[in-house]
Amino acid sequence: MMWIFENRGTVVSGKKSLMELLRCRRKELGLTQIELASKTQSSQKQISCYESNVQVPTVGKFLSVCEALDLEVVLKRKEEEKIIEVPVEVK
Repeated sequence: MMWIFENRGTVVSGKKSLMELLRCRRKELGLTQIELASKTQSSQKQISCYESNVQVPTVGKFLSVCEALDLEVVLKRKEEEKIIEVPVEVK
């Protein structure tokens, strides 16, 4: 599974975990873990555990964190490989 995080036209994907990317966004907005916790009806300890990959948030909590960080979650089908047919002459 690959995460793609787009922020102001910059796309980040690959090695960083999704929660590490959310931590970067929180810091970019100048929010503390306590402030984010307040916006998501969580505790500071929960936010810390999410950001350090100690605990995985529920889907609902993840969406709540994204909303608080002014992020949109988009799910889309993987792009199928394009098959190009090349005519071959048989001799």
